[in-house]
Amino acid sequence: MRSVFSRIIRFSQRLNLQHIHKITTPSLKQIAFASTTVTATTLVFSTPVLLYASSSQQQQQQNKMADEIKKAEELYEGHDWKAVYEYCLQFKDSDNADLLWRLVRATRDRACMKDIIPDEKKKMIFEAFEVSKRALELGPENFACHKWYGIMMSQTGDYLGTKHKIETSPEMRKHFEKAIELNPQDATSHHLIGMWCYSFANLAWYERKIAAVVFGSPPESTYAEALGHFAKAEEVSPSAYSTTQYMIGLMYMKTGDKVKAKEWFEKLLKYDVIKDEDTENITKAEGHLKSL
Repeated sequence: MRSVFSRIIRFSQRLNLQHIHKITTPSLKQIAFASTTVTATTLVFSTPVLLYASSSQQQQQQNKMADEIKKAEELYEGHDWKAVYEYCLQFKDSDNADLLWRLVRATRDRACMKDIIPDEKKKMIFEAFEVSKRALELGPENFACHKWYGIMMSQTGDYLGTKHKIETSPEMRKHFEKAIELNPQDATSHHLIGMWCYSFANLAWYERKIAAVVFGSPPESTYAEALGHFAKAEEVSPSAYSTTQYMIGLMYMKTGDKVKAKEWFEKLLKYDVIKDEDTENITKAEGHLKSL
C-alpha cells in the first residue's frame, strides 16, 4: 500500500514541477493557479496517507488491548488473584468493556480473599459495582458485562439490606438471563440464576413479608427449579465451580433425596482447591455428610 501512495505522490510532484517550469515570468493569475493546484494536490493525496496512519494507529491500539486481555487471562488462569487485581487496576479509566469487566472480576475476587478486612472489602465491592455500570454502558451486547453487573448488584445488596436486595432481584435476574441469551455456554450465568431461584425458594418468613410489601405478589421459585439451573451449569462446564457442586448437593438435600445429596457432597470432597471459597464449600459439605 505504501508503494502505491509513493508512486502517486511522485507522479503528482512531477506534474507540479512541469507546471512550474513552464512559467518563466509568472503573472498574478498564473501564481494563483499554481498555488491552487499545489494545495488541491496536497489535499487529495495527503488524505489517504492520513487515513492509512489513522488505521495503523487503530490496529496498534487493538493489538495492545488484545495483549492486555491475554495477560489478564493468563494471570487469572494462574489463580494469583492479587496479581490479577494489581494488573487490572490500570484499566479503571478504560473505555473498553472487555477490559472493564475483567477489572470488576479481579476486584471482586481480591475483595473476597481472607487478608482483606471487612471495611476494605465493602469499599472494593462498591468500587467494582461502579465499574460494572460503565462496562455495561460500553458493552450492552457483551454477555460478561451483563453477568458481572448482576453479580455486583447482588454483592452490594449484601450491604444494603434485605428490602433493597428483594427490590432489585427482578433486574438482577434479567441481566443473568440476558447473559445466557448472549452466551448459552456460560456456566456461571446458569449458576447465578440457580442462586437467584434458591434465594427466593429459601426466603425466611419475615423476608416473604418484605417481598409481599415490595411486590404485592413477590417472585417465587422452588428448590427443584434451582437444581435444574445448577445441573445445567455443571453440564456446560463440569467441575468449574465448587459452589455449583455444593449447591447441587444442597438442593437434593432440600428436596429430600439424601442419596443424591450424599453423592454430590462426597464428590466435592475431592475437588481441587483453588480459592478460599472452595475450602469453605468442602467444609460445609463435610458438615452435611455427618447428618446424612
